[in-house]
Amino acid sequence: METKGKLVLRKNHIFLIKNINIKPVVDYLIEKGVLSIDDNERILVEPTREDQVHRLLRIVHRKPKSYQPLLESVDDHIRNKLTSCTVTEEEIKAEDHHLDSFLCDVLNELFCVEEKAKVSLSTLEEEVRQKLYESHLEYRLNQDHLQALVLSNFDAVSLGRSGSRNRRFAVYKNLSWRQKDLESDETETSDVEAPASHVHSRRLCIEKMNEEEICKVLQEFDPESSRLDENILKVFKQEHIDGKIFKYLNSEDTKELLHGFAFRDRKNLLIIRDELINLEKEGKPMPSVDRPQARKMKAKYTDRKRYFRETLRKFESPAGNLENYRKSASIRTSITRPHNLIEPVHLFLNKTWESTEEKVKWIAEETVRFAAACMNERTNGTIHFGVEQKANSEWLEGEIVGIDVDKDSCKRAMYQAITSHFYDDQIELGLKCIRPVEFIGVTNDDTCERQLVVVEVDIVPNSTLLQEEAVYVKFEDKMFFYRFVNDDPHPLVQTEEQIRQYMKFKKQLAQCRKERENIPKRVPIQEDLRQKFLNLFSGGYETLSEEMYPIIFLSPLECDTVHNFTENFQFVDDIKPCVIFDFNSSSDVNGMYHFVEVEKEQVVKVLTTENFDRNSVENKTDHERRNHLFDDLRTSALRPWVFCNGYDAMKKEPMDVLDWKRNRSEGLKEALRFYGEEVPNGRAMVIFLLLSKNYDVLLEAAEDVILKFQDQWMLLAPSEDIANNWMAELLRRKSIDKNTMQERCIIGLPWNHVNIMLQKLVSTNNRGSCEIATSKGAFCFLRDKVRNELYDLDVLSRIECDDTEITQDSEKLEKHRRESQEAFFRGNEVTWWNYWFGADHVLRRSQHSRLMEILADALKGNQNDDDCRIAVVSLMHQPGAGGTTSARQLLWDSREKYRCCVVKQISDQTCDQISLLRNYEDPSTPNPPIVLLDNCDEEDFQNLYASLENRARLTARRSETTPFSCFCVLLLCTRRTNLPTKVGQSVVLLKHELDPRELDWFNMKYESLEQKYQNENGVNPRLLISFNILKENFKHEYITRTVQQYVDSIEVNKEKDLLLYLAMMNSYDIDFQSLPISAFDSMMMNGQTKEGAISFGLVSPRRQSFGNRHWENNMSSSLQVLLNRSSRGGLGTNLHALSIISKLFAREIFKFLQKKLQMETSAAMLQFLNSDVFNNQNRSVDQVKRIVKDILKKREQLEDGKRESFSPLIVEIYKNEDPDQAAKVLLKGFDMTQDPMIAQQIARFYMSFKNWEEATKYAKMASQMKQNNSYLWDTYGLVYKNRLQEKYECCLQQGTKLSFSDTREVIQLAKTGIDIFHKEQSVSEQEKHASTNDAGYYNEVHLVILLLDLLKVSSSITGLHNILVDKELQYQKVASPELDKESFDNLRTLRFYTDAAMRKLEDKTTQLKDSAMKNAHLSKSGFAYRTLPRLRENVDSYFGEDTDEVPETLSEKDQADFRRRRIRKLGGRSLANILELRREPEGGCKLEAIFRHLQSILNSENVTAFDIKSFISVAIVMHITKVRRDPYPYQKLVELSKRLYNMQNTSADELPYLEVFLYLLMLHWPTENRQHLQLYPVGKLPDAMQKWKTAFQRNHPRQMDGNPYRLKRETTYFFLGNGKEYDEIVYYEELHGSHTGRYYKGDTVWSQPQNINRLKRLEGILINNGTEVSVHIETAGGNKTQIVIPTGMHIGQRNLWQKRIYFYLGFTWLGPKAFDVSQNDRRLNDQEARYFSQAKNVRSKPVPLQPEPDVAKQILGIHDSLKKIEQLKKLKGRSMREENLIKREPELRSQLTVLIRSRQELFKH
Repeated sequence: METKGKLVLRKNHIFLIKNINIKPVVDYLIEKGVLSIDDNERILVEPTREDQVHRLLRIVHRKPKSYQPLLESVDDHIRNKLTSCTVTEEEIKAEDHHLDSFLCDVLNELFCVEEKAKVSLSTLEEEVRQKLYESHLEYRLNQDHLQALVLSNFDAVSLGRSGSRNRRFAVYKNLSWRQKDLESDETETSDVEAPASHVHSRRLCIEKMNEEEICKVLQEFDPESSRLDENILKVFKQEHIDGKIFKYLNSEDTKELLHGFAFRDRKNLLIIRDELINLEKEGKPMPSVDRPQARKMKAKYTDRKRYFRETLRKFESPAGNLENYRKSASIRTSITRPHNLIEPVHLFLNKTWESTEEKVKWIAEETVRFAAACMNERTNGTIHFGVEQKANSEWLEGEIVGIDVDKDSCKRAMYQAITSHFYDDQIELGLKCIRPVEFIGVTNDDTCERQLVVVEVDIVPNSTLLQEEAVYVKFEDKMFFYRFVNDDPHPLVQTEEQIRQYMKFKKQLAQCRKERENIPKRVPIQEDLRQKFLNLFSGGYETLSEEMYPIIFLSPLECDTVHNFTENFQFVDDIKPCVIFDFNSSSDVNGMYHFVEVEKEQVVKVLTTENFDRNSVENKTDHERRNHLFDDLRTSALRPWVFCNGYDAMKKEPMDVLDWKRNRSEGLKEALRFYGEEVPNGRAMVIFLLLSKNYDVLLEAAEDVILKFQDQWMLLAPSEDIANNWMAELLRRKSIDKNTMQERCIIGLPWNHVNIMLQKLVSTNNRGSCEIATSKGAFCFLRDKVRNELYDLDVLSRIECDDTEITQDSEKLEKHRRESQEAFFRGNEVTWWNYWFGADHVLRRSQHSRLMEILADALKGNQNDDDCRIAVVSLMHQPGAGGTTSARQLLWDSREKYRCCVVKQISDQTCDQISLLRNYEDPSTPNPPIVLLDNCDEEDFQNLYASLENRARLTARRSETTPFSCFCVLLLCTRRTNLPTKVGQSVVLLKHELDPRELDWFNMKYESLEQKYQNENGVNPRLLISFNILKENFKHEYITRTVQQYVDSIEVNKEKDLLLYLAMMNSYDIDFQSLPISAFDSMMMNGQTKEGAISFGLVSPRRQSFGNRHWENNMSSSLQVLLNRSSRGGLGTNLHALSIISKLFAREIFKFLQKKLQMETSAAMLQFLNSDVFNNQNRSVDQVKRIVKDILKKREQLEDGKRESFSPLIVEIYKNEDPDQAAKVLLKGFDMTQDPMIAQQIARFYMSFKNWEEATKYAKMASQMKQNNSYLWDTYGLVYKNRLQEKYECCLQQGTKLSFSDTREVIQLAKTGIDIFHKEQSVSEQEKHASTNDAGYYNEVHLVILLLDLLKVSSSITGLHNILVDKELQYQKVASPELDKESFDNLRTLRFYTDAAMRKLEDKTTQLKDSAMKNAHLSKSGFAYRTLPRLRENVDSYFGEDTDEVPETLSEKDQADFRRRRIRKLGGRSLANILELRREPEGGCKLEAIFRHLQSILNSENVTAFDIKSFISVAIVMHITKVRRDPYPYQKLVELSKRLYNMQNTSADELPYLEVFLYLLMLHWPTENRQHLQLYPVGKLPDAMQKWKTAFQRNHPRQMDGNPYRLKRETTYFFLGNGKEYDEIVYYEELHGSHTGRYYKGDTVWSQPQNINRLKRLEGILINNGTEVSVHIETAGGNKTQIVIPTGMHIGQRNLWQKRIYFYLGFTWLGPKAFDVSQNDRRLNDQEARYFSQAKNVRSKPVPLQPEPDVAKQILGIHDSLKKIEQLKKLKGRSMREENLIKREPELRSQLTVLIRSRQELFKH
């Protein structure tokens, strides 16, 4: 707008606000093109008319030639008012020159002339622009005009160039900043100065953005409006358009730059530019401008949101140490008045202001007043703005509110206030005592709210500066003197009398301040106390080498004491206590719990004494709760933190001594009892930390603690004043004597000295920061808190080992290089340091490149199918072949691009932790992490896999983008003695064999080590046995020679016993686990201390001669060479475990010692199980027991993938000794462990040796001990099955007949076994395991076939077939005397049992897809699905009919039953069986026969649901296979499906047929071709779908929603077709053209033209976040309704949500689903449609299935022939034919053996 118009509007501003009618004015201006549509929206969004007018006037001010249109738009009286307004030429001229005058003032304020000084042009221009923004003035100057103003205003200033040769830029010479505290300009080189505000500003202004940053801002600005064409951003990057160019773009520039874009796109770009500039002017947040800080704050808030109280920023520390405060959190301090002059006084202030200027002015002035008071009081202080003070009598407490303030303005206002309110002679004091302003961000759930901060200013009145000054300040030309009065931190003005009194003692005050500043911070360590502490803690040594289990007891802290926890109590975390008992009920910022949990970012398990008390409310209501807690404490990696006297977070208040003894002491005693049993005897170290005098309750507990852990405790207190009462009370109560008190109470040692000593004693293993890769190629830091929360994982950092203190010291680094290499070469597990040192330590094996290729393929998702998003890469290796080292090498080489971790243990939290690692600060499209599982348990692996697969499916549903193909990669490293002969493509084998290149590396390395040893700079390489094993290429001669050399030199018998036990355990433990050192204490220390107790550290002077060192440090050198001493996990300090250096060595050592001691394996094992090791009960011994259980239970996998019969130990004992000895070992193991799984092994063992009585006893015992384990029930049932099989084989081999009693016995055996298998089936359906146990169904069918085979071959029962199938047959009509009534009834139930089991198996195998899990860990055990056809044929041979001729003598009902049995025999059991007939040569004939039988049944009155569903199935399959084009009138078929559905609804006894619902929905789904049919009402279809889902879950309970191990998905058989009648039913395999042998992978099947032509494309709306489709259907009567169906897979593309989409309708066994959901209607052009509609459907080539012969019948024939041969042998004068028959005897017996073996294979488990 022209200047005159602006002046007129300015003079009449109030009048216009009151009188303009906004609507017509805006409409007119839009019509004239003055205002845009966006302008209209911005005006009308204002809440009141006055605000709208105000906004209008501000907008038209910036519009060119807008004054005249505005005049024309207003009412006449307004126009007259404006036109009559007089504006002189002088006013116009003054207005035009006003900006120049203002700029000159700004230049004079900011700059001055100084010789040789320089200021860059860009920095000056930016500062001037900022000043104009703050004054609401528009920046209209070009650079030339501004340069002219500068040069004219400062005569001595001139233009010049500065910078390096490669980076020159323009500067003003001889121009300097007026401010003194300056920092270098961030945009220029260091020789050009810029104000500090520029350096510290978090927000990056538009003009300073580079091309990437400006594109990111544009991309994230108002994305929902879609105003910006993203192709513009590509042009910006190509043309290098940065923020400065963007800011000054005009319409002509956009025409040239964006010549190919529409006017709308160019205009929108300029509008967005203007909006961004306005946001920047108004100080409002913009996308990405301050994004790095915003992300940081958000992450911090997420971490801290659980804590209600905030921690004050450390005095004189930058805000970066604190990051942010949480909104509405409490913050408090006890320092409200001058205390010791060093502790800062705090003042909380908060006030609401309308204008920013008033706000920053208030902050600055209040700071000046507070600073003046602090300076006069000579006390440190901090003033906090944005904190609302709360009423609290004891504390100064405030609530974090936050304020909205511009940081640069605040800094300038602060400087202005200091220079204006302090007197000239004290301005310098004010500037130096008032520290720079700190801004602490305030996090808030409302992310839309603008970023708030708390403004804090520290005051430090240094005595050197102030001397004896009295500080005055001036406000409004008046002088004020401020001090603090009483406990009020608000500065108060002093009266003249008070000032006079102050002047009298200010000298003493100044002196007091000086003295406080000169007090030394540290006191020298008292050497006697230090040695006393070392005597107790480490036996007087400077290092701690023994295992220790610290238990810490904490007294409450003083409420008014501020502790430096990091400096004083870091050791509480460093010594890794196994439990902490905290008698402070508070978890706030001033407590030890807060320090460990929050500041140290450790993860602890919070407990209270009530959790341990058996009589507490929670344990009374749940009797198992306490046992579950103990089990969790034994196995969890979380450190327990027990609040012993209340817990504020749970509203448990602290109690006094009497109430505590009544209510909480019992819980503590139970906790002490638990840990007293868990901690190895003599290895506990109880540490009492007296932090205050408030320890009354702890004192009561101390008596029980000292009694429980005698001679295993110490007391630490910083002063006698605190500890005197403690010691006096314990002496008075006779809990300790004076000598013990003097030995174990360390009084006067400062906490920081204790901290320093313990940090030197205990290795903290600081790994440094953890940096991990992101999907964008960048990196982020994994916070320590999060890393500790991932306690199941060892996360590998991208900079692992890089930023530790070792790498900063060359001497330490070289020492560490030698030590880590020596440990690795001795046989210790490889560490990340070995990889860091590179090829000098670790050899890349030849298989590494192949492994990397497989891993890369898996990461891309190429290994997975549509249903599987968890890839598995398997490395199988023989023990000692270097598998773990090779697997970790993969992680080390992949850490730059992918997140890598090692699973330390598998728990129910592992899946969540892997998911957290995957998504950490990379939530959009994270790369799959690589997860190493090293020799994990098979069942644990399967459960983890299932959980991850379930999590992947859920994540895919929530994904906003196209579903990912790989969620994570499991790198499975498995130790196998016998490597398989055949493996999959994703499996790599590592054998005991090195290639020439690898051997060369070891030989060269050996020479290098030998050279270093000769130069006295290394270890003798001959002692590096693990290294030498590989160097010698695993030669047995080397191992034997070395074992003999070292074992012969061991002389101590206890060491020999230890070596024997370790060698035996490591030899037979498949997992080669190390054994805890402390487990052998009772054995190795027996006889050295009284009653086997082991004293730790110094107990009395009389015991110092023992040296206080544990046995593990006194082992002979030969023994140490053969053993590995490795660190182990657990809650304790310096925990170690022992193992033989290699499994190869373990086996050879055990053999050598056996021979030397003349001891059998069983004797050695029994000796170990009866040794002193198991006299104690603690955590270490429990670990040994777990290994013993593994040795007795775990079976090796053979080369063919099958399992060995028993564990390696048991196999060796019963093969090399005898079965009785193996049984003794198993029985001893069970007696010691009471493990039901060992009882199972005992039953299996007795079963294998046909000791049926003992097998039954232990199988029953195992199943009763753990009744919810289906595998134990399976073993119990197998006892009866195998017992029956023994009789069967005996009869087959000998050809004997069963007696009457034998017949009844075998039937009863079978009945008992079937009942047990029924129990197994019931249990297995409820189990929460990844692996499904279907053995109960298979074994039941096997047992029935076995019984019937036996009865058919060896019994004299007549009419067995009728007994089995004739429902009307009565017992009295049976002419078989060997059958009693019970046996008869049992036989009659076999058909029902067999049908139910077979149907369950067939439903599981056909209605559910195979598990997506690729079990690379071990080959699949149990029954293979391919045995089903054989089972079916064997079952049908007994329960089916062999002829199509129906006996006429049967009743109509019996005829129907006969036909059903014939149908089953022909293959008509289910839809899947009928579909299989397509592949049989005579399948068409069988279909015809089945069809005829079913037609006959349907014409009778004995129709069942089985008949109708089978008839519909056969009709559909006959059409599919072209046996008949229209086998049955389609309309009648539709009616039959409706009849079937109604019939099913009336039956609730047996499991429903899912085909009922399949055919109802598939045949009644409304289409335009079915409008003439009487379809099932559309409105009732949703109800039918719900019933379908209920029926499916009833049939498959493991598939219930919410089951984390729901591994299988339902299969899809049919799709809705594009034809008529039968052609509307499309079988899924037809889509793949299976006759060509080609199957399309994934979604490619939908894009095939022949399938597009054949399938019906439906239309719907994608709803419910991409999980369902709403289909609108028009009925035949013209009515419209809708049906909602789920999608086949979650649709993550949000751009499709709530939109019209197209899909194919598939019918799964769970209901109809939408497949191929997209906006593509997939229409073919006319020519393509015509071609594919005429294409012939080639019938698939049948694949013949050989029918199973009647084995029982063949065996009977052979037995008859053999009997005849025996009779012929007795005759003389035999005919030639008879002689030939006799000659066939060997052949017949061979055939019998083959038949028996085939039967055994069928029944084999």
